[in-house]
Amino acid sequence: MAAALKSISESSHEQEVDAILDELDISACGVGDAGIGALAMAIESNPRCVKKLDLSNNDISDEGVIAFSKSLITGYQKSKMYCIDSLDLSNNVDIGDEGAEALFDALECGAIRSISLRSCSVRWRGVAALGNTLSNMFASDRMDDMPRTIEVDLSGNHIGKKEKKKKKASVHTNMMNSMSFIGKRLKTGLKDVGLGSMVGSGSESDDEVEMMDSMRSEFADEEASSRCGAAEMYDSLNQDIDTSGATDISKAKDNVMLGMRMCNFDERGIDALGASCVLLGDHVNVRLCVDCEMNKEACDEEEVTDALLSGDFENVSLREVAERHVEAMDRYNDFDEDYSDDFGEDSYDEDY
Repeated sequence: MAAALKSISESSHEQEVDAILDELDISACGVGDAGIGALAMAIESNPRCVKKLDLSNNDISDEGVIAFSKSLITGYQKSKMYCIDSLDLSNNVDIGDEGAEALFDALECGAIRSISLRSCSVRWRGVAALGNTLSNMFASDRMDDMPRTIEVDLSGNHIGKKEKKKKKASVHTNMMNSMSFIGKRLKTGLKDVGLGSMVGSGSESDDEVEMMDSMRSEFADEEASSRCGAAEMYDSLNQDIDTSGATDISKAKDNVMLGMRMCNFDERGIDALGASCVLLGDHVNVRLCVDCEMNKEACDEEEVTDALLSGDFENVSLREVAERHVEAMDRYNDFDEDYSDDFGEDSYDEDY
């Protein structure tokens, strides 16, 4: 199939709106990295051979997506117009942050307009990369060359896990140190009564060490996945977008449609999404529309979720939650600096 698409001459379609195939649906066909790699070569050789490509429910991983994204970028550089209008890679569970980042690079250069990564393995790093992509697109002089509507669906990815305070992480660290100290004191006491050889050696000692290592490993995994993707996206946008300008909703001409259903957001995640919506609307004429339904208790404020869905960044309730997020981040950053000064950088996980 890829060979056929590759062999068809570009001269077979004269207008840039034409495509060899309007839609190619090969979902749930066991397509892996080799298959998407073959399609990548076809698209690189013949950009816009497929307008809409559905590769959902297959066996594609980050490796295949990265190769595919590079081909999209090369094809765009050759044709100077988008290669694929819509790409669906939903339910390919081996696609994670690296694959998402590669696709967002293709989105940023203009090679693709709509991406669906529903129910994959994208985490907060992938959403942070999306924030960088949007800031690069809308903070540059290339805005007039960008499509008027961009769609990214990340529903069903675990990107909104509740955050843990650094102070709590320090408590866990202190607890582990205390357990180690108590163990040493216990061994010393038993040694004084002639039982030291029974503690710290043999299978029981190995089990104890294994248990401690397991606890440390589980805690490290928990910390690594505890950052909120919505907050990371706002941070990326806030760092690069010029906030000195201002606009109003009547002038917003660009739309970003973002699907974030069932992403395990808590209230703080919804606040961060609201802050991103207000930031883009106020300063770069972009209407960010977010579908964040089905996020458990986070969607209690129906007016806020409705405003997010429509991209109404002038909504009073949406602005209130956006301001709440900004103020919370200011307090958190102040606490971060004070905490580092008082306890030293080694008192908590720097990456967190």
